[in-house]
Amino acid sequence: ETSRFLMPLSFAALLGGTCTLIGTSANLILQDLLVQDKAQGHDPGFELSFFSTTPVALPSALIGVLYMAISAPYLLPVSTSSSGTGVATGT
Repeated sequence: ETSRFLMPLSFAALLGGTCTLIGTSANLILQDLLVQDKAQGHDPGFELSFFSTTPVALPSALIGVLYMAISAPYLLPVSTSSSGTGVATGT
């Protein structure tokens, strides 16, 4: 079943995206706001480099992927549809 594979894969990609500056749109927005503040003369006291979020995000991503690997078989619905549409019925 594709849903039992693709849902955890999607969440793992989101978690992995937090490990770099360009991985999520929120990181890019924060970087842009920091650049704007510096242009206005305000010093936020730190800079965001490409891997500056990695020390916090990588352990979080690994824990999240481990949690999904353990809990996904119990949390994801099993499709009982015999029509072959791949739609999970939740029963």
